Amino acid sequence: MPCGATAAACNDEIFSDTVSESNYLLPNTRGFKLASLNITSLVNHIDELRVFIAGNRVDVLAINETGLDSNIIDSEVHIPGYEIIRRDRYINGRHGGGVCFFVHSTISFLLRPDLSCQEKENLCIEIRKPNSKPFSHYNMV
Repeated sequence: MPCGATAAACNDEIFSDTVSESNYLLPNTRGFKLASLNITSLVNHIDELRVFIAGNRVDVLAINETGLDSNIIDSEVHIPGYEIIRRDRYINGRHGGGVCFFVHSTISFLLRPDLSCQEKENLCIEIRKPNSKPFSHYNMV
């Protein structure tokens, strides 16, 4: 302890050094948060979902049972800072079903139709993070 310094000042100095070092060891680019929900009508729950997302930063949100169809445009279910990728139910005029992903704007991804089945409600995306191998996520009803 330097001459004239109080114990409290030394503790504050040690603590700030520890915090700085800890931030350096755990950079903001580490980690990946993925959430999956069976929502049963995205339009009816979009406001709740926006509140959830605002308080819980996730990289990718997978939704089942969206209930979306061609009458509902993307802007009706837009979440700021996210891109929506969706696959609606088109089978025999049935309502309900459908899947989508909300992908945060900072995440690099590629839609993989080659890994999806055209007869089913499903989507596959390949996620690309810096300094990591690409990985795929599959969402199906």
